Amino acid sequence: MTALLIYDIHCPKTYRLIYKKLDKFVNSRIQKSVFEVVGTATELQQMFDEIRGIIDQETDSLAMIPLCVEDQKKTIDMGKSQKRSRPVGDYLIL
Repeated sequence: MTALLIYDIHCPKTYRLIYKKLDKFVNSRIQKSVFEVVGTATELQQMFDEIRGIIDQETDSLAMIPLCVEDQKKTIDMGKSQKRSRPVGDYLIL
């Protein structure tokens, strides 16, 4: 399963804890707080639940957006994001 994990964290210590949790699931870093994560549905849900337990619900935000295979094939990358680790055959050429 592939998903986008997006977060806005205000405390640097919390940010580092979350980044460590993400480490084994990150396929690519799209922006500073936007990651493409890969794992089984169970693994990603467990990782999401662990991170949800770390963040401050009053000041921080977190979202995990599942990506279906068809939507992944429609992805258009520009700039630095073109270096994402996805097979060339998955790019949409316009």
